[in-house]
Amino acid sequence: PHVYVRQIFMPAGTLVIGKMHRTEHFNIITAGIVRLLNDDDSISEVTAGDIFTSKPGVKKVLYIVEDTKWVTVHPTESTDMQVLEKELIVPEEDIRDAEGNLLIDEASMRKLLGVD
Repeated sequence: PHVYVRQIFMPAGTLVIGKMHRTEHFNIITAGIVRLLNDDDSISEVTAGDIFTSKPGVKKVLYIVEDTKWVTVHPTESTDMQVLEKELIVPEEDIRDAEGNLLIDEASMRKLLGVD
């Protein structure tokens, strides 16, 4: 009760741009290694066993180093998927420019991919 839990599998070598969430929630890495681009343009690495929280309004940009399973735990009173999506997720059109681009600078992308 009062939580919604979901898991995503992300294969190694994948660049992932997550959805922006409206709520603070738990993140649990159950397998793998991921490089995470932080709000200050630094890169952190999260690995299997790591548990951390995300604040509302965070949009994660990830590079998947090893096959990864990532679990999120969201506070909610709903069990209806359509209601959950509206309650938890900020629509993409609200966070992109007029052409639909989500901007990330080249230097940050190179750090994320580990090529600098």
